[in-house]
Amino acid sequence: MARVGRGEPFVATNSAEALKAAKRFSDYIGSPLLTDIRVKFHGFDAYAVEPISLPDLFAQRPLILFGKYRNAQGKIEVSGKTVSGPYEKIIEVSPSREDEGNGVLKHLWARESIARLSDYGRVGENVAEEVKNLGLQYHLLTQYTSFVAVDTIVRDTGELVTVKQPLPLPEGVSDYAVGNHRNKVACAPISGYAKRVLAKEEAYYHPQKKKRAPSVIYIMGGKLPAGITMQEVEKIFSPFKEELKKAFKKSGLKKLLVLLTIEEGKVKSTHLKNPQGKSPKEEDLEKIFGKMVFPSSIKGEMELELLFV
Repeated sequence: MARVGRGEPFVATNSAEALKAAKRFSDYIGSPLLTDIRVKFHGFDAYAVEPISLPDLFAQRPLILFGKYRNAQGKIEVSGKTVSGPYEKIIEVSPSREDEGNGVLKHLWARESIARLSDYGRVGENVAEEVKNLGLQYHLLTQYTSFVAVDTIVRDTGELVTVKQPLPLPEGVSDYAVGNHRNKVACAPISGYAKRVLAKEEAYYHPQKKKRAPSVIYIMGGKLPAGITMQEVEKIFSPFKEELKKAFKKSGLKKLLVLLTIEEGKVKSTHLKNPQGKSPKEEDLEKIFGKMVFPSSIKGEMELELLFV
């Protein structure tokens, strides 16, 4: 509705937000800069221009015109009305002003075209094929095309590395939604409140168990040097996970990015980045990583993201 009416949407998801949205709308329409805008092209072929009809220009929103062209030689004439009278602006166009670094603009044009076509498709016009072709050609998400989620990454070596990615709960979803906790799968870190709820549930249904399931260290993903897989790294880490758990627990650490420099299969240096929780004692972790032995052919930098839950 906002696009067809050449306006701007203001969304209030509940009554408490309504007054704020109304205030933003009032401020927005209170500052018109240019109305009755017209754009003409002289001396070169401009086509597929989006949007078809231009909205008024307000202080809080730029006016953006997308399009394609042939023979970049000529002028663009922009005209309209201001508070003080008529407005006119001439923009010179020439091949010298073309910039190959602006290749991303074609995707913005395609997104604008898809939005317009999708609007018309809702009122009876069959635009499915055109929208689908634009989505496929410009790699954009549409109502007829989608992206496929892949749980692996591909390195230059061609090897596939599985990535365990934690995700936050959607807004408004209770911590009760966190389930299957006994399977110890790599899931989103849960809050302290959710952990207490799960502990009470465990004690209620399994009174013979006095302790909760033990904490776990997960390798969430990372970058590996050539010649080793994430499964092999997991095996090398496995004997040291208890020591890592104690070190994480001792320092109150929840998440950490570890950069290891490996030469001839041995860890020569350890660098810790982006700790979440209290700052870890580097010497404690360096001792643990220094014990790890990789295949002698492995050398280079290894970056691993560790999560303690």
